[in-house]
Amino acid sequence: IVGNQIDFNYVLLSNSLNFSQQFLSILAKCTSQLIIANQRFDFLKFKSESRVCCINCLVLTDQFYQSNVHLIGNNLLFINYNQFATFEFITNHLKNYTKFHETLPYIQRIKEQSTYIKTQPYLDLFYNDLSVEINKPGTNNDKFREVCKNQGLSVEDGFKKLCQMTVENELFVYYNEINQYLEPYFVLSTSDKFHTFKHLLFHCKRNQKATNQSFANIIELANQKKIKCFNSFLSFYKHNFTNDQNILLLKHYKFLQLKFAQAQVKAISRRFQNNISFYTKSSDACQFQYLYEILKAETNVEDKIKMFYKLNIKQSFFNVSNSEFVQLCFQNNEKEELQKFLYENDQAQLYQLFR
Repeated sequence: IVGNQIDFNYVLLSNSLNFSQQFLSILAKCTSQLIIANQRFDFLKFKSESRVCCINCLVLTDQFYQSNVHLIGNNLLFINYNQFATFEFITNHLKNYTKFHETLPYIQRIKEQSTYIKTQPYLDLFYNDLSVEINKPGTNNDKFREVCKNQGLSVEDGFKKLCQMTVENELFVYYNEINQYLEPYFVLSTSDKFHTFKHLLFHCKRNQKATNQSFANIIELANQKKIKCFNSFLSFYKHNFTNDQNILLLKHYKFLQLKFAQAQVKAISRRFQNNISFYTKSSDACQFQYLYEILKAETNVEDKIKMFYKLNIKQSFFNVSNSEFVQLCFQNNEKEELQKFLYENDQAQLYQLFR
């Protein structure tokens, strides 16, 4: 088709998903009757719907953003054409050009029996208002907030309703960026539609400008196994985390893989090579210093002991000798508390450290 030089009488497409919206719009201008079928429900947009007859589609007009629902199959049943009321019959005949004339009566019947029903795309007023706002000027964020306000909903409640749509739905596609303005824990706990590398990375990088509490909340969701791809995400973006975020992972993520943790510790601890405070014989000096800096932030003796046990005794994230670290970094009262803790929780380690 070049411009509008070629005109067709009837054109039938068995599946519009194979064609672009631009091609369909051009085809509609060159055709007296364009019949479009779909294998799954879809949205199509045309400036003029009079030439377009759709099955299993919503046709959205530019002017009013309303839909034309063309009810075709059911209209054919009552005239005993039910055996031909499927597009499999028509498309099979169209494959054989010699039988094309046999198909024309059924295409004509489809055209005659199709009904046009004007209706709004969404019965829910919230969804309907969102659809109307798409064609209006303004940012997605501002329009979403305005619709929520007009409907008496908080932005969070509106977001929950938006998440009930499928990821292919045009409303979700258009408005889902509202998640960038909401608290990460709320977004990720509301819908797994945002459990993607793209969204996780955004919220993790976003937290660098705020507090680490939000990142800790994301870790908590992962601990509850509500973010299934979290380990893969960590491996893929391991160079994108700040030192504080890596410490939070080491301290609080329950399912941190040993090889990943050891690699992160090895990489990050190199920054301490010019700031070594301890002479060590059995430990990696940089990793020793890194572990010391992490535990130094624990102001409570009990918390310090529990964290040391988690990071270096139970998990072995650091290439650090337990006995050497205790000897150099623990005060006498801390050693006594560590002995009590190990007596109650790990007597084998108690014997190893204090024999």
